[in-house]
Amino acid sequence: MRPTTETFAQWNEEHALKHDLDKFYNHPNPLVRYIENKRIRTLIDLAAIEDTDDVLEVGCGAGHILERIGTGRLHGIDISATQIRRARERLGDRVELKQSPGEEIPYRDRSFDKILCSEVIEHVLDPVPLLREMKRVLKDDGILSLSIRMKQPSTLPNRFSAQPA
Repeated sequence: MRPTTETFAQWNEEHALKHDLDKFYNHPNPLVRYIENKRIRTLIDLAAIEDTDDVLEVGCGAGHILERIGTGRLHGIDISATQIRRARERLGDRVELKQSPGEEIPYRDRSFDKILCSEVIEHVLDPVPLLREMKRVLKDDGILSLSIRMKQPSTLPNRFSAQPA
C-alpha cells in the first residue's frame, strides 16, 4: 500500500529494517555488482568533487556512496534513523550525518557545492518539494548529480542498451 504524508516516515523506516542495502551492494551476481559499481562511480565522477567542496548526499542510506568519495567535506541526510545508524557505523565521524527528510534539508541556503541524490526521487510521495529543497541548499554554481532507478529497462533506447561498458 502506498504511504500517505502522515505515514511516509514510518513506511520508510519499515523498509529500512526489512531491506539491508549491504545485501544489494554485495550481491552474489557479479554482473549486478559491476553495474551498480559503475553507476555509483559515474554519479561521483559527474559531481567533480574537489578537496574544498561541501558535499551533501540526500537520502544517504547506510553510507555506501559517501564511503566511496575520497575528498571534500561530506554530509549526509536520510529520513530513516536505521539508515543513519548504519551510516555512522560505516563512516565513523568523517561524515556529518543528520536524520531528516529530503523535503526539509537542515542546512542554510546555498550551503553545498555538490549534491548527490541516488535513487531517492522515485521513492518520495512528490518529487517537486525534494527538488526545490536541493536547489535551495545548492550554491548557484553547484552541481547536482542525480540518478533515478528505471523500473522498466526495456524502455531504454537501443543506443543506450547496445553500448559496450
